[in-house]
Amino acid sequence: MAKLTAFVLIMLANMLCTDASALIVTTAKEKSVEMTPQQRRGQTIYMTGKSPSGHNIQARLNDKAGSLPASLMPCVNCHKDDGKGSTEGGITAPDIRWSTLTRPYGINHKNGNTSPAYDKGTIKKAISLGLGSGGQALKQIMPRFQLSHQDMEDLIAFLTGLGNYRVSGLRENNIRIGIILGKSLAGENSSISLSARSQAVKKLLHSYFHEINLQGGIYQREIETVFIPGPENYSPQTLAKFKQTLINSQVFAFVASALGGIEKLVADFSLASGIPVIGAFSPRPATEFPLNPNIFYLLSGQTRQLSALQNFTRGQYFNQVPLTENIPKISTADNEEPVLKTVVLIEDSPEYISLQQQFTGQDTHIMLLPTNSSQKILKHNLSKLKQQHYNQVYLLTSSFNQQAFIRQAHAINWWPYVMLSGSQFGNALLSSPLKFNEKIFIALPNLPFDYKKNGIALFKQLHQKYHLQADYQNNQLLALAAAILLRQALMTTGRELTPTKLITNMETLYKFETALTRPISYGPNRRVGTSGAYVVTLDLVNKTIIPVSNWLEID
Repeated sequence: MAKLTAFVLIMLANMLCTDASALIVTTAKEKSVEMTPQQRRGQTIYMTGKSPSGHNIQARLNDKAGSLPASLMPCVNCHKDDGKGSTEGGITAPDIRWSTLTRPYGINHKNGNTSPAYDKGTIKKAISLGLGSGGQALKQIMPRFQLSHQDMEDLIAFLTGLGNYRVSGLRENNIRIGIILGKSLAGENSSISLSARSQAVKKLLHSYFHEINLQGGIYQREIETVFIPGPENYSPQTLAKFKQTLINSQVFAFVASALGGIEKLVADFSLASGIPVIGAFSPRPATEFPLNPNIFYLLSGQTRQLSALQNFTRGQYFNQVPLTENIPKISTADNEEPVLKTVVLIEDSPEYISLQQQFTGQDTHIMLLPTNSSQKILKHNLSKLKQQHYNQVYLLTSSFNQQAFIRQAHAINWWPYVMLSGSQFGNALLSSPLKFNEKIFIALPNLPFDYKKNGIALFKQLHQKYHLQADYQNNQLLALAAAILLRQALMTTGRELTPTKLITNMETLYKFETALTRPISYGPNRRVGTSGAYVVTLDLVNKTIIPVSNWLEID
């Protein structure tokens, strides 16, 4: 396959290596109101089934069943974020907006019966005992929640305003969109001082949304952008300050946001606020069940990239390479066929240790490396691996340990195949000794093969018109792809915009062409737009990359 210039790889790696309670919605406009702090705490309970105070909230579906965490069945699942309820699978969850529950003439049921209007006391009984306003038992599908006194008061406070809250970030004439930028580089202490990469992405997105506004906006609403620098470090104080910044941003949705290192914080914030995060970037997308319904990642992360590498290893590539010194051979009793003997080197730190699960159950030796392994210990360990004829290494470490590994392996004349996810690739590997030429393999979720003419034309048009930066082009291209994705979701959702409608439309996207990535698909159980990777190898002589696989889809 054709070689590609190395800068593309560098830019892509930079993008992927980025270290990284608002308001519920109604369609109310002029009468809309802001939440009180108590109502925001209640909103968190309503949206997540979790208590902001840390109290345990349990739920059960009938008097005989056992209790389960309420987070498995929060109110929003059935009654939706606007409180209007829903009908799914023949089951109807009623409208629980305060104006509906407290009508003076009571509540009319489909069977012709009526019951009195609710007040705070009867609503508490409905929540905790499953009893209606007339004392009748509610349907068994309605969970009975066990809350602390304070949590119940907070939830009731929230419910009393449900139906009148202002839509976060949505006004008659504009939509406020947030972008979380990569964290500042070392030495950049100002909150407004961003890395050059973030500045390039910021200018690109600003110009794209400005163009949309010039063309009439989204259903006559202009896009207002709010750029938020990522936290400079992960200390509790810094993260608390960053979370408050998210709360104060008052956006309708986030787009093209770098979540590396802050995945959990943003996930908790999004879940509690109901604010969607569209086209997010993270080396570790949170895709475990239950899924966070509000976050849609653009590209696959480390685990899917490693799966692509594993599938690639099991393919024909290594069998087709001529038997030269480039192929380590393992002598067996019967033959001298080339055999891949694999070891996984994992840095003993929270960032990498969880990747160990990727190799569970396989005939693969796993070795932990200290975060700052001494040269003496590293040399000792690598010498043992060489003596044991290992010839393929999955290197799941920081850039520091990647370089240390390459130096020590070369020093002992050991040049195994090195396998890396794109999220872990460090630029310094391009300067590896030539003995590693075409022996370093990297899984990348995006390559220039994916760019279409219309996508590149739009990119060039923006650059020429707005005199954008030439650096970090791949970061800019992927950010533009995420912004195109958001525009598509907003356009298909329509003028009557709510986060729920936006999320529902996102889930229906199937093979949507951003013209800058592979086709994007989401679904009720899918939150990664492109699930898989290409595998490339490094040409250290010409400082290029050589694609060695087609797209490897990972389910």
